[in-house]
Amino acid sequence: MQGYVSTKVKKALKVGERVSKRNFPFIKNNIIANSVEGTYEEAMTEWEFVGILDEENVERFVPRCQLCNQPGLRINFEIHNPDTRKRFLVGSSCIKKFLVLKGTSSLEESWDFFVRQSIRYASLDDLRYFANDVLASENIQVHQIRRLRKLVADVLGLPDQCSLNSAVFEKKEDWDGLVHYLIGSNDGSDQVWRKKLERIKMILFSPSKLIKKQKLLDTGEKDGHWANIGRKNTRVDTTLSRSEAYKNPAKKN
Repeated sequence: MQGYVSTKVKKALKVGERVSKRNFPFIKNNIIANSVEGTYEEAMTEWEFVGILDEENVERFVPRCQLCNQPGLRINFEIHNPDTRKRFLVGSSCIKKFLVLKGTSSLEESWDFFVRQSIRYASLDDLRYFANDVLASENIQVHQIRRLRKLVADVLGLPDQCSLNSAVFEKKEDWDGLVHYLIGSNDGSDQVWRKKLERIKMILFSPSKLIKKQKLLDTGEKDGHWANIGRKNTRVDTTLSRSEAYKNPAKKN
């Protein structure tokens, strides 16, 4: 998936596919037929939410929900029954109304979990796509910094980018996992990789140190003229930024 998938996912979560009440028995029977247990109340708890597919994924994407058969999907939410190994690509409404996902105990709790995971999956795809452009750019603009920090916060399940702090990376494995997802693994010998790593650190923990490309509106220059200036931002001071894991992720604790 490429582009801003999280926008599509949030819209799909808000709107969902239309499910007629006359289709409720068909959907419930479909769930039972592909589960181990023989009653709907038990079968509805066997399923896991495992990922999302954008309509640009032409090889796997389906325009109709595989549970209720409603058309017009732009995002597929993939569910999986580990006991029967069955998989369905569905719309958000079927998950909201007919499944209590594994690890949850009610429709309400299941829906809250599903929404959080959906946004996280979408943000992961957006993060990788967006980070490639940002990390390759010599001059990063303010809105790019904010966008990247917001995506990282969404991936980590934080309420906002201001919550990026040392508590997020209490375990070195969490930091290593984020770095690996964005730029892959390296022992630190690759200069290009090290440069990208330093940029990630600065964006997340010291954004004010970056030289940002900002348009000067008060210098009398013509529209379209740009200059490199530093804007004072609130520094996100973290314990991690002073730790050995931060200074050298290749170094194991």
